[in-house]
Amino acid sequence: MKIVLVGPSYPFKGGIAHYTTLLYRHLKTRHEVAFFTFKRQYPEFLYPGKGDKDVSSSALREEGAEQFLDSLNPWSWVRAWRRLRQLKPDLVILDVMLPEMDGFEVCRRIKEDPSLNHIPVLILTAKKNSQDIARGEQVGCDAYITKPFKSAKVLDMVQELLNR
Repeated sequence: MKIVLVGPSYPFKGGIAHYTTLLYRHLKTRHEVAFFTFKRQYPEFLYPGKGDKDVSSSALREEGAEQFLDSLNPWSWVRAWRRLRQLKPDLVILDVMLPEMDGFEVCRRIKEDPSLNHIPVLILTAKKNSQDIARGEQVGCDAYITKPFKSAKVLDMVQELLNR
């Protein structure tokens, strides 16, 4: 089965980048996975501290991620749409908190596109208030899992969505 995963990964630091990379690593052992990630996540002047890059020697790296999304270049999403249409995935997994275009907007656009609207969308997010959950339903996401979550729950939902 073909899966598209959208989210941060190395060289960016943080729990979301780490988890998304681990999810990619696991899924690609069983499926064909395209991982759309960022070449620039945030402008340096907006990021507090020393920057958003993980410069440690223990950074989690995984080969095969497509680093083309850019929070300062909305045209990078045009490439994402082209790749989605080209890949014809069986499932799209994304986080809500994406720079430039959030996961709700990505899901809404997938569900409004006649060539993509049949694809189930799984949203993984820290946004768990009732308004956010309702917005996920409103934009047509097929499954909405809030953090913290067990990896087994995510993998079970992936399998359930692929079996539909």
